[in-house]
Amino acid sequence: MCRFLLYKSKEPSVITDTLNAFARMAEKSRAYDGDSQCDGWGISWLENNTWHTYKSVRPIWEDVDSFTQFPSSTLYTIHARSASFPQHKNNIEYNQPYID
Repeated sequence: MCRFLLYKSKEPSVITDTLNAFARMAEKSRAYDGDSQCDGWGISWLENNTWHTYKSVRPIWEDVDSFTQFPSSTLYTIHARSASFPQHKNNIEYNQPYID
């Protein structure tokens, strides 16, 4: 099962610490069938009234070096993916968030 996080604040916030905690949680989490959220991840954030998105097929906990590139924002959506079907693994098109 996928994991989602919505982060909203009144003032722009840097999300690095929150992403690190979310990554640790996703790494330890397992669905009832033993599956993990290891099939990629994505983040979207609002900046100057425009949505921006970053997606990766790497597990979120293996992509922590990317966390510092995200700017301060008042709104983020984060998705840690657990592919339902093996043929859909390693396909970034299935990674949320879908903004376009």
